[in-house]
Amino acid sequence: MSDDFDIRLERKLESEAAGAGGGVTEVRRIELITGAGRRRRWSSDDRARIVMESLAGGVSVSEVARRHG
Repeated sequence: MSDDFDIRLERKLESEAAGAGGGVTEVRRIELITGAGRRRRWSSDDRARIVMESLAGGVSVSEVARRHG
């Protein structure tokens, strides 16, 4: 996201918080990380290996997904 967007969003949140009559006491900021912006290309062999790894006993699918990101 652009710096201009960040600045406009921050100003809007601050003005809404100030105009809320004390209803909003805190403004939190989050950061969105979008990554590379493209899909990964996996070979058939890589896909099969990752699927087999995720089906192994005692392994969390989310762990495997994070590892292969």
